[in-house]
Amino acid sequence: MRPLPALYALVFVSAFTDGSLIPLLPTFEREFDLSHVQTGALLSVTILVTIVVSIPVGMLVDRVGVKPLLLVAAACVGLSGVGLALAPAYWALLGARAVYGVGYGIIWTVVPVLLTSTRRRAAAASAAIAVGGVAGLVGPPVSGFLAELVWTGAPFALLAAACVPLTLVLALGRFEALGAAPQRLRETVSVAGQDPRILGAVVLMGVLGLANGITNLMVPLELAGNGLSAGAIGTAFSAAGVVWIAGAVLTGRVSDRRVGLLATGAGAMALGTARLVPVLSLSTVALTGFLVLSGACRAPLNSMVYVLGRSGVAVEAGGGAVVGLMNVVWGCTAFAAPLLAGALAGAGYARWAFALVAVPALGVGAWMLTAGRSAPAVALEPRLEA
Repeated sequence: MRPLPALYALVFVSAFTDGSLIPLLPTFEREFDLSHVQTGALLSVTILVTIVVSIPVGMLVDRVGVKPLLLVAAACVGLSGVGLALAPAYWALLGARAVYGVGYGIIWTVVPVLLTSTRRRAAAASAAIAVGGVAGLVGPPVSGFLAELVWTGAPFALLAAACVPLTLVLALGRFEALGAAPQRLRETVSVAGQDPRILGAVVLMGVLGLANGITNLMVPLELAGNGLSAGAIGTAFSAAGVVWIAGAVLTGRVSDRRVGLLATGAGAMALGTARLVPVLSLSTVALTGFLVLSGACRAPLNSMVYVLGRSGVAVEAGGGAVVGLMNVVWGCTAFAAPLLAGALAGAGYARWAFALVAVPALGVGAWMLTAGRSAPAVALEPRLEA
């Protein structure tokens, strides 16, 4: 049984679950009498758990294989759906989101390792990013619609039910051993420091985490300050989501040989340049244009960064451990970014919050372009059929 469709289905269900929570946060806050901090914890707990599990999961990939981990991931997503649908109290909501974080951390460690072991690595990774983008685009409105017509837990119960056949399909799938030698964390970090491709991928993941956290906090706040309604703000993000999906699809057409430091360095430079738009102006037109430009830059980078990180010596270092390290860096910056941006905005320096991404993105891009002139292209042996 071909495993890739099942992997994409797992990515879709996971992203749909996450997106479905967003429009229901005010409902949970009202029903359980939560503070804003408690409501925000429902989002941050997933990132915290992802940080904790990513490296251990990555090292387990190289030791026990991928199928057991994928089954655990599907079970965690399903259990989180049950927990969110039937939660009797806030602690149950928080626990369900923590369980989801375990599944999320496994999925975005194991799936990139598998997809970058296919015959068309860039296409496979880009398809996963596009699938996640589609789920993130349709999840919130479908969730809100079901919650209004049926009950608040309906979308999560539906997602939990979808995980049952998905788990069965994954159990029947054939996943070949990746052949990477298990490594300790110290050895993985050492190898990452010696190979500019891995180091560039790790650092770039940190930049993408910053971009994600700052965009999701600052743009809605500034657009609301400009007088836009919640619906108008959602429409702006939906437009950016469409561009994100298109960018991921187009990236899938790029040859694997072109995915290297030069391509990702150029993408990082473009991302850094786009982040200068809100530094110059916080008008509605500028912020909306920024969202579109940012989506056009981030989607290809999210696709290519995993291919870059798994290139060359990454195979010898243990692909799972490297991807786990990348996800930890992403999680740390994604968690810290809203706190830093919020502090700057509170002090009256909202524009400079966007510079927290522009400066490192431009710096990393320039370094990658310089290092890319001497680094070889991706060289991985395919293990799965795309």
